[in-house]
Amino acid sequence: MPSHQENFGVVVAEAMACATPVLLTDKVNIWREVQMSGGGLVGPDTSEGIENLLRSWLSLSEDGKSAMRTHARAGFERHFRIEAATRDLIAILHSVSPRGLHEAA
Repeated sequence: MPSHQENFGVVVAEAMACATPVLLTDKVNIWREVQMSGGGLVGPDTSEGIENLLRSWLSLSEDGKSAMRTHARAGFERHFRIEAATRDLIAILHSVSPRGLHEAA
């Protein structure tokens, strides 16, 4: 996803759900999760950056590509599956309201 700005990048999460590694720029707001998961490659949003991403992907061994596929699916499960998003939202709400979600406003 050679983008200059994306709030989420649904296509990235969809690809990872299908165990498809992704190549994206650091202007797609979920690049950190992709990089942390090992499910894709991240680079700058320049022509050179995109070229380097493609070269990096093409230079990977079949074992490396296979491992990245596994990591992409695991990264989707960890960061983007609805249950993970719900878990993270609940954690944020608890951090804002330490006594729990049922605290009166």
